[in-house]
Amino acid sequence: MEVLPSSILIDNFKCKLNWSNHSILRNIQRQIATEGIIETLEKADELLDLKNNSFCWIRNSQKKISVLVLIHTKGKSIIIEVITVINKIAIPTCEKDKIIEVA
Repeated sequence: MEVLPSSILIDNFKCKLNWSNHSILRNIQRQIATEGIIETLEKADELLDLKNNSFCWIRNSQKKISVLVLIHTKGKSIIIEVITVINKIAIPTCEKDKIIEVA
C-alpha cells in the first residue's frame, strides 16, 4: 500500500494532512491517483482562509475528482482532514459546505 503524504504546501504554507479511513478506502476502490488529490488540494489556496471546523468540497474539473475536507485550525497551524474523494464533480448536499473550484 502506498504511503500517503502527511503534509502539503498551499501558497508556501505547510498544512498537515490527516487521511480518514474512508478517504483511503475510496482512494483505493476508485483508483484515484494520490498525486491528483494532492495537486487538487495544493491549488485550493482558499482553504487557508476557512474557519475551524469548516467542511469544504474542492472540485477539480480537469482531473474529474472532488475532495471533501474538514479544516481544523489551531493557532497558526492548519490541519486538513481528508474525509472522502470521488471520481466525479461533487454536488454538495449540505448548504453550509463551501465549494472551491480548481483547474
